[in-house]
Amino acid sequence: MKPWKKRLLIAASAVLILICILCCVYIYQYFRGAALNRSFRELAAVPAETPATEPSPEPEPEPSSAVPEEAPAEPEIPTMAAVFDFDALQAINSEIYAYLEIPGTTISYPVVQSAEDNLYYNTHAADRSYYSGGSIYSQNYNAKDFSDPNTVLYGHNLRSGDMFGLLGNYTDVDFFREHPTIYIHMPEKICEYRVFAAYPYSNEHLLLTHDFGNTEEFDGFFDAILENYALIGNFDEEFWPAAGDSVLTLSTCYGGNRSMRFLVQAVQVAAYAVEEAP
Repeated sequence: MKPWKKRLLIAASAVLILICILCCVYIYQYFRGAALNRSFRELAAVPAETPATEPSPEPEPEPSSAVPEEAPAEPEIPTMAAVFDFDALQAINSEIYAYLEIPGTTISYPVVQSAEDNLYYNTHAADRSYYSGGSIYSQNYNAKDFSDPNTVLYGHNLRSGDMFGLLGNYTDVDFFREHPTIYIHMPEKICEYRVFAAYPYSNEHLLLTHDFGNTEEFDGFFDAILENYALIGNFDEEFWPAAGDSVLTLSTCYGGNRSMRFLVQAVQVAAYAVEEAP
């Protein structure tokens, strides 16, 4: 074999080997990411034991002409409340500070925020290992108690449906109506949100472009969304936010268009205190 042919064959073989290695790495990351997400769900969700008890007999009511007053109804804590083991989660990564759940979907992930690099978790899993699928994360423009007028959580739109890969389903009006609730679990409380909007939007940085702490700008932003995006989004005006409300924005990429994002937005409708186990 001529020397130049031999060199060409060696070069081609090296390229093929490199391609095979990259494919193996990609496949490994895909399955590792899926396994990691499952392990977080299993670790976080501690089965709640609620032993059945026989109801005690109620005493016979005494006759009375007075109309009995109804006791005020106390807010019912969601069934998934107080079953998230944050000690176990934070033992893996101290930057895990919340847990996101959308009932009826596979969106169930720890929420992280890096103290040093706002884009760190764009390419790292919640256990801080490198993972191209990233994590569900916020940036340090937001407080970690979800008290801001607009808290933005970011996640990749993965083809597997992991991370925020299912958010695009909110373009379907039936899916939008059937999955209206989002829960944010924290060690001390649970925040319940009602989805009011799902639509494609520009890739501008919401928190750096708009001052949601300003009453007029808050109302102006959401009024403009309802006016300008009515034909391409799904909206629930019954839960439309006003200044003073707390909004949760889930943001992911949109159809491979780098100039666009897909947003699902929800307004906080309730908060529940989580009591520590005795």
